[in-house]
Amino acid sequence: MKNKLNSELNTALTAHQNGRLQTAQRLYHKFITKNPDDSTACYLLGSLYQDTGRVERAKEYLNRSINLNPNMPESQNARGINFKESGEINQAIGSFKKALLLNPNFAEALTNLADSYRLIGETKKSLHLNGRAIELKPHLATARNNQGIIEKELGILHQAKASFELALELDGTLIDAAINLSTTHRLLGNKTQALKFAKYAYRMGLKYAPAQNCLGVAYFDLGKISQAQNHFEGACSINPRYSDAHNNLANTLTRQNKFHKAHKHYDIALKWEPKSATYWTNKAAAFQAENKIGATLNACEKALIIEPDNADAKWNRGIAHLISGNYQKGFSDYEARWLLPEFKLQKKSEPLWDGQDLNGKSILLHSEQGYGDTIQFIRYAKLVKQSGAGKILLETHPPLIKLLSQIPYIDKIYKKGFKNINYDLQIPLMSLPRVFNTTLKTIPVSTAYLKAQGPSPYDFKPANKKDSVLRVGIVWAGRKTHKNDYNRSMRFDHFKSIIANVPAEFFSLQLGKKLDAESIREPVIDLQPYLKDFASTAMVIQSLDLLITVDTAIAHLAGAMGLDCWLLLPFAPDWRWQLVSKKSIWYPSIRLFRQSKPENWKNIISLLNKELKNLCVSNGTL
Repeated sequence: MKNKLNSELNTALTAHQNGRLQTAQRLYHKFITKNPDDSTACYLLGSLYQDTGRVERAKEYLNRSINLNPNMPESQNARGINFKESGEINQAIGSFKKALLLNPNFAEALTNLADSYRLIGETKKSLHLNGRAIELKPHLATARNNQGIIEKELGILHQAKASFELALELDGTLIDAAINLSTTHRLLGNKTQALKFAKYAYRMGLKYAPAQNCLGVAYFDLGKISQAQNHFEGACSINPRYSDAHNNLANTLTRQNKFHKAHKHYDIALKWEPKSATYWTNKAAAFQAENKIGATLNACEKALIIEPDNADAKWNRGIAHLISGNYQKGFSDYEARWLLPEFKLQKKSEPLWDGQDLNGKSILLHSEQGYGDTIQFIRYAKLVKQSGAGKILLETHPPLIKLLSQIPYIDKIYKKGFKNINYDLQIPLMSLPRVFNTTLKTIPVSTAYLKAQGPSPYDFKPANKKDSVLRVGIVWAGRKTHKNDYNRSMRFDHFKSIIANVPAEFFSLQLGKKLDAESIREPVIDLQPYLKDFASTAMVIQSLDLLITVDTAIAHLAGAMGLDCWLLLPFAPDWRWQLVSKKSIWYPSIRLFRQSKPENWKNIISLLNKELKNLCVSNGTL
């Protein structure tokens, strides 16, 4: 603004610049009441409303400013920002171009125009325009911030981080730069740093919805669900049309199995952004958690109509097909996992085996997910051999190497991450069902295919008990880092009534931090010291009469050995256990016990009490 401001208006502007927004707003209105034809005052009040998220009020005063003086580039630029934040990108581009016609060296308008072109996918033009803005004004924080946004979208995350850091260094009050720095740290896996900058943004903008939303995301990633929910609700309260915050709130409610409330917020998000494939995909995941497979598939299809290559939608659709038993469609969609961030780093380079006759070629099978997945799908090694493999190599997790060395079809095993393995073709283990067109009726190997390779390192001779006493192993929790651990794991306390009421000998095979040392005492014997790897675990569990476990790798081990196992499943189980069957189609020796509703282990514990007593009766110990 070239004109010298009236002292009264200058007082209002000073309050605005110092963050005393209510005072500034009052003074602007007072001045405009006296001077209704002052275009500068209307522009400044419009900008204040824009800064505080009151988009419609901002538009009113910015339009008024332009009507009074169409040759004021600042007003044209501010109205462009208003259009951009309202999603009216073409109108925004028009306003920024008008500002630049009035002032070709208006760096702020250049970087805003650059960001608008980025939003419509014209990255090359966006980079060029933003580069010009930086040349004109190297210390313009918003231009450095927009440069970081472009770099982030291009996947140049470390450069993006540097750009956002520079933007914050140039202007420590630039909230969006702090938010972008937080999200970039999140993409880099730096959750603590993501939280740090999310808090920084929040402190600067307590009533700025994106700052609330950013802090909610940081808390969600750290598993602090109640804090995340509070901030997502705050963002939705500040801006009821903030679709991303509604989507994030819905994800948080789904995480807590509050499905009715979750769908309410997914629907609000979709009301404002009906063509968001991401929102439809997340809604599909909520339906999946409710075991509503038809609704899951329908939501996935809506996402894929909008965005045919959406990896998450294909993945969710694949899981829905798998759990419903449509293995051919399910395993086909399962290949979409390689487009997801958590799987990309695990993918091997080509050549990938597609099922053709191997004609004596060597092939590398490699583990890609958890221990249990490897145990389950290693059964396909026999079919690979029958397809003409000369040598079968396996790359897997170190704790599995000794156990899997007994498989006659595997010639050599390497630990995961081993370099310079020579092979002709490769395939990840969980792609083998697709290659072999697996259906429910053609799952290979229905009998035990693994065995213990020696006697138990623990002496199971009973002390002061009948020789016929029932030996029961228990596992109540899996790895805490598993994304569904909050549903699949239970507390040791749930087993206490069984231990107290059933005349059996109980053994804990629980590993890791979940182990409650105070609880593991007689009459429960802790076997953790004997479980060095899966080979030693196999030696131990072969001496048990029964294993009772939540859904973790030891269940797969027991099933692969043909040992009796009672598997305790959450309401929404993993796809391989299906939805209603009482026996596993992958492991005939596994019996399935299911929650009747989310987070309710009581029905399972009651049934276990009854069934264990019946087993003791048939065993002659009750």
